[in-house]
Amino acid sequence: MKRYASHYLLWPGVGYLKQFAVEVQDGYAVRVYPCMQERESVEWHPGVLLLATEKETQTKEPSFFHHPVLSAEKLPENTESLLTREKRKAILLYPFDFISLRPVGETRHIPLP
Repeated sequence: MKRYASHYLLWPGVGYLKQFAVEVQDGYAVRVYPCMQERESVEWHPGVLLLATEKETQTKEPSFFHHPVLSAEKLPENTESLLTREKRKAILLYPFDFISLRPVGETRHIPLP
């Protein structure tokens, strides 16, 4: 199991989660949790970590990125069951415009193993 963190984690339908980490197993996200400081087993990345289904990775809609920024207190309680049911991959979006919270023309989509 690998763990990744970034300034923001974008979970479509939920929102932007500030300073969260994601655990990835067999290519899919299995858990998300707050990560306010560096931890030995967490790999930090610049940009945004996108948790996306296969269908969502294909979208080019600008509205896809219109989500609120949420705190840990507003995270749905059933996140692990949501991740199991939806099969979401973790994708690094970098570079990313943090002011408008959307990708820029040079943004790369890098799947995390």
